[in-house]
Amino acid sequence: MAARRINPSYREDALFKGYTVIEPSTVIITHITELLKENVTELLTYAEVQKLLDNLPNGHKKLVNEIIPTQISVVVLQRTVSFK
Repeated sequence: MAARRINPSYREDALFKGYTVIEPSTVIITHITELLKENVTELLTYAEVQKLLDNLPNGHKKLVNEIIPTQISVVVLQRTVSFK
């Protein structure tokens, strides 16, 4: 979506004219989200997934131990989570 920055004092006028007004924090969050999506395979490696699994609270570890590796491998979990 094409966008332009406006002075906050023109916010009501822009809304009245039918423009979509988005807060700066929403723009930043959107950009960060897109960067994460584009780079998830580099950020969430096999080692990182294993670290996350190893550091789960004890209550969750029981569930994970029942599923991995009998029903799903760490590799498949990593690929599923990082699938674009």
